[in-house]
Amino acid sequence: MSNKLIEISKAASNQDTKLLELLDVKEIPETFLTLTASLLKKIHNTINDLIRKAGSTGSLPLVSDYDKYVLSALGLSLSELLWTEKNTSEFSGPPTRECMRRLSQLDQTALLRTFTKHLVGNIIQHYFEKADVRRSVPDLPADEEERIREQDAVLISNYCIDLVLSTKGPSFNVFDYMDSFKKTLTTATQETDDEV
Repeated sequence: MSNKLIEISKAASNQDTKLLELLDVKEIPETFLTLTASLLKKIHNTINDLIRKAGSTGSLPLVSDYDKYVLSALGLSLSELLWTEKNTSEFSGPPTRECMRRLSQLDQTALLRTFTKHLVGNIIQHYFEKADVRRSVPDLPADEEERIREQDAVLISNYCIDLVLSTKGPSFNVFDYMDSFKKTLTTATQETDDEV
């Protein structure tokens, strides 16, 4: 869906109509915050619709922890790429028109690289907290979680992007990328299991 948003941002005409259709809203969101919230809500609703169509009959939202990490990673990615001048007096971000202009200057690779960094960071943070690492290793540097997100997650992100670029070239699609991401995580998991 984020690729569609980039496509719309680069459209020469009917940008408003296409954005309304993508987000399934009646009015164009005014700011980064409402644009991102609308996009995340649309993705959340799409996931729930697909799950319900596959056989679930419940009416409660069907978002897993993993979905939460994915949605959070997308929000963090858009924030990093589109809301570059954060300050304490403005809480809604730049106007949607400015967000769309900035999006039009991005390509799929930049968004996926940033998204993967945040997704891997979210997943690592989850396991870091579940394993109670902070309590188990009291002399751990205070900035260890940030280092993991900004260094280790970036390395994994870059590796995934470089892998798919080397095998598929610059015109890869998201499914090629997801295969690369899955292979990277599977290989890393197997190597870790072998070491243990």
